Amino acid sequence: MSELIKKANGYAIRFYVELDGKSERIYLYEKGWSKADAEAAMVEYRQRSGYLDPNMTVAQYMNKFSDDYVLTTVTLSTAKRYDELIALHITPHIGKIKILDLKPGELQSLYTKLLKKGLSSTTVLKVHRLLHLAFKRAIGWGYMRYNPCDGVKAPAQAKTEIVIPTDEQIQLILEKAQENLILYMSVYIPVYIASTTGMRLGEILGLQNDCADMENKLFLVKQSLNHIEGSVVLKQTKTKGSRRPVPFLPGTEEVLKKYIKMRSERQLKAKKYNRRPTFFIVNKYGEPLHPINTSHWFKKLVKELKLPNGIHFHSLRHYHASWLLRQGIHPKVVQERLGHSTITITLNTYSHLIPNMQNDVISGLQTAIFNTGPKAGTKLEVLES
Repeated sequence: MSELIKKANGYAIRFYVELDGKSERIYLYEKGWSKADAEAAMVEYRQRSGYLDPNMTVAQYMNKFSDDYVLTTVTLSTAKRYDELIALHITPHIGKIKILDLKPGELQSLYTKLLKKGLSSTTVLKVHRLLHLAFKRAIGWGYMRYNPCDGVKAPAQAKTEIVIPTDEQIQLILEKAQENLILYMSVYIPVYIASTTGMRLGEILGLQNDCADMENKLFLVKQSLNHIEGSVVLKQTKTKGSRRPVPFLPGTEEVLKKYIKMRSERQLKAKKYNRRPTFFIVNKYGEPLHPINTSHWFKKLVKELKLPNGIHFHSLRHYHASWLLRQGIHPKVVQERLGHSTITITLNTYSHLIPNMQNDVISGLQTAIFNTGPKAGTKLEVLES
């Protein structure tokens, strides 16, 4: 890591170098240095002292970035996504270029090439953000003087229309999901929880028994069950905002009590069942449902009902948010139920719904206080300006 220090007559830089397992702190400063001057001095020092290979290529650096930063900082699913972007879209095109020789124009050409190959602008934007993060780390580690991504026009993110089910469609889905016991246990309950809480599928399937708090009538979202590299992994939710209590809607307690009773009866009949499940939503053997299977069953059900193809399980989360907003619930409450890190995310995602709601609210306001006229017999004087 490096640290820029503002002095009275310019900037200094402090950083650490390692050689043979020993760490040494270096402090560089000259009167009048700008930030760029200080960072350049750090890179030159590393090169001159043999701490930095001036021939390091982008491919070599991205391997170091993956080992020293990605694997120790981000989640397993994010690390996998980064590795795919590096292997498919970065290394094959700019991997042989020395990082000290990499120019913004070469990155701009890379983005153009990827778009011409048929990649979506959203994917190319992910490549840009990954490179920007990687080169930002390279500056901190003293491998580069500036971030070449700063001189590039990033691709605009493609806007995808959110398909939000109607109330009637949600009712159809819930009714269809109760046609038999397997659907009820594997589809109806996850769908009911998603449409009444806005929780993500992984959060729902990751609920432990003690996270369905019947006494206080709320769910406690702590973990998420996800499918990563062929395995089902239970992990802590991403952010502090994601770990949250989600109060039941009226009627939820009765639905869950019925489910718990049926779950117990079903498990007692299963020959292989020999333990009490720790997960709240399980199959007849007491094992958690697989996220891919639940999504598949939901998609099949939507197809049978001949509903729009754009309705996926995640659409239930959007439905709950829109349903709350239509009830006049404050966006802050919606943010907290959905676990968005900031209210800005909530407003940006559902801003298209808010103008119509504003019209409905405004039209229902009592405005009599503003409609008073002058008292009877009062003469209004005409004043010249």
